[in-house]
Amino acid sequence: MKIIIIGASGKVGKALVSQIKQDEDLTLYKILNRPTESFDGADVVIDFSNFSCFKENLRLCSESNVPLVSGTTNLSHEDFSLMQDAKIPVLYSTNFSIGIALIQKFLHEEKSHLQKGFIDIVETHDISKADTPSGTSLSLAENFEKKNISFGTPSNREEKDLVISSLRRKGSKGSHDVVIDLEDETLTLSHMCHSRSTYARGALLACRFIHTKESGFYDFSDVFASKIGEFANV
Repeated sequence: MKIIIIGASGKVGKALVSQIKQDEDLTLYKILNRPTESFDGADVVIDFSNFSCFKENLRLCSESNVPLVSGTTNLSHEDFSLMQDAKIPVLYSTNFSIGIALIQKFLHEEKSHLQKGFIDIVETHDISKADTPSGTSLSLAENFEKKNISFGTPSNREEKDLVISSLRRKGSKGSHDVVIDLEDETLTLSHMCHSRSTYARGALLACRFIHTKESGFYDFSDVFASKIGEFANV
């Protein structure tokens, strides 16, 4: 499988380059920091670049009929509409780790039992991370559609307020805690990433998944549902 990486100079991009070089069935076809040329000849494009490049990345993938795997955050509603209407396979996720996929699966399946109570999401990332809050935190919060999302604790906080708190610490690889205060107990779901190779392995699993798919919009839960047994071997 011939792969183009856009955003290879970033932290996850560098982990992807390293991971691909270790896989015998994968070829690093091109490394780009910005979309500058046709994607003809590639089997999959992985995009971890800046959101300002996203539309051009998607356009070039569509013109070359190449599937796109994207982990670019801070996208607009228009960007998501373009992905959903694309005539190629597109897989998007804010996080490609198995741990976050497990938390998302639990929250989605049990959200009817968790709507009542005070909910906090606490994230920690490296000081260089540009977007606050992270796309992962926003994706976790989407499981609680009846809550009002607040970035910082509001005065006279009510149960309907879901609070996202963002910490930035040098060297952090990313961690997320979902804290749910129920009537007589507290449930905490925690995930801490120790290496960005976690995200790289997940993104490459997504490549293997989407490479054989029909045109359409997919997310990491689709990969997780069909390929969970393969995570340890990626």
